[in-house]
Amino acid sequence: SSDITDITGSTRTVQQLFIKSSLMAPPGEPLWFVDAGQVMKRNSLESFPEDYGTMQLRGGYRWRHRPWLGFGAAGALTENESLVELSAGVLFDWLEGSAELYGSSAGGAGFGLRGLSRWHDLVASANLQHTRANDASVPGDTSYQLLPSDQSLRSLHLSHPFRQGLATASFTQRDDAGGDTSQRSTVGYSRTFPL
Repeated sequence: SSDITDITGSTRTVQQLFIKSSLMAPPGEPLWFVDAGQVMKRNSLESFPEDYGTMQLRGGYRWRHRPWLGFGAAGALTENESLVELSAGVLFDWLEGSAELYGSSAGGAGFGLRGLSRWHDLVASANLQHTRANDASVPGDTSYQLLPSDQSLRSLHLSHPFRQGLATASFTQRDDAGGDTSQRSTVGYSRTFPL
């Protein structure tokens, strides 16, 4: 809460929800979600996505255990499969980080690590994620799976204000089960001009 005094000398107290981390619930305010719907295929070439013909139910709960430590649990369920995820996050003045472990009833599993740090005006973030796909299914099976493929993902992103704008640099590498590796590096600068 904040006390605000206006130019007439009147003081009022304002309470505002403030979360320093998008990965953690605010202190004393656990976050939860539940959603359900029809699963659609992601294909950018089509105007309307194709329906997989399966329903999905998802839910989760996050809470702050200490001012600097939070936990979460989430799950997803389809007609054929379920997935559970456990997560933890830390928050300090100079560092925000999180980790999650997840596993599927069809045999897939994985983990993810994320970090973000600020030093003066420099912001650096890193991400590492590895997924081991579900146990082998029938060749050519195109049915929906919660963990569809083996892959590893690594990324690094840097940003710093520069000459009234923002300079950025990033690197991303994705390794797929078939041995394919793709890399993308970018350097950019953006600046907004008033009209």
